[in-house]
Amino acid sequence: MKLYKELDFWIQVVLILSCTFYPLLIDSYFLLYSYLIVGGWQLLSAGIHWVLPKSYFPVPGRLYYLRTLLGLLAAGILSLFTQLILIYAFLLLIISPLLAIWYTYICYAENRVMEHKSLIHLK
Repeated sequence: MKLYKELDFWIQVVLILSCTFYPLLIDSYFLLYSYLIVGGWQLLSAGIHWVLPKSYFPVPGRLYYLRTLLGLLAAGILSLFTQLILIYAFLLLIISPLLAIWYTYICYAENRVMEHKSLIHLK
């Protein structure tokens, strides 16, 4: 899991940077696809971490992140029934980059914890 976590962090960094600068510099129509690419990778990563919770050292922020995702999912379902879907979609355009940065930080913090734990075992 240690190798996966390190690769996961660096893949997230590369995806966030490339999906930020490519639409700004080359093709502005790619911006909506970049939300799907980064968000899809992070949802896949969060799902893998949710299925394998004992193979790494989770930081407390991961629980808050998962609760935030569940809250956003519930708000999305409610917005479908209350005709507020456009407001919800606009808010997701603003919130999604913040969630991506937050999740990348969580992965970085967990990598540091794993590194610290492995160094303790060497003593």
